[in-house]
Amino acid sequence: MRTAVGVFLDLLTFFRLILRTSQAVAAENLFLRKQLALYVERQTKPHRATDAVRFTLVLRKNWVGPSKSRRNEFVESGDASANVQFLSCLDINS
Repeated sequence: MRTAVGVFLDLLTFFRLILRTSQAVAAENLFLRKQLALYVERQTKPHRATDAVRFTLVLRKNWVGPSKSRRNEFVESGDASANVQFLSCLDINS
């Protein structure tokens, strides 16, 4: 029974990943490349997230939601001044 549930969840994840837009895939690819560059620069190895971290990330994702995310507004907005204002809100230097 446990194996059947695992296979079912894997199939759900597979279909969810197949239905993603190319923009979402490109954004994830960019993020992962930057993350890899950071690990190479700092000469550290990535570590697996603990269950507590995963739980917190799921709660945060459900609380904020993709439609309310400021990053989505940045990507989808065609207004250059709005993008500049968004970038100024980010404290990149910290």
